[in-house]
Amino acid sequence: MVPLVEKLAGSSQDGDSEKTAQMMESIKPFLSIEKVNVLQLLGFDFRKAIGAPLTQLVERAILSKAPGGAALEIQRLQLEREVRYIALAQVPAAHARLAALYGK
Repeated sequence: MVPLVEKLAGSSQDGDSEKTAQMMESIKPFLSIEKVNVLQLLGFDFRKAIGAPLTQLVERAILSKAPGGAALEIQRLQLEREVRYIALAQVPAAHARLAALYGK
């Protein structure tokens, strides 16, 4: 499990990879079978302590590979604006009003 987490942390493109590496170094001593069993008997919640941050790390690694939602929305809005300009240019009266608005 540790090598997989280290590989994911290394592939992450955000600034948290060093922080994640430090976290992994602090967790490694606790990952022996005996210690895990004792901690579970004492009520330690591994899912909350390790699972949730690991899930967030994987989510950030996946999202860093995908194009950003905001960038896609901006690109979509720019294309929509261009389509509307083309539609406006096809109506002579609307084109004249737009040209007057921009002083051309």
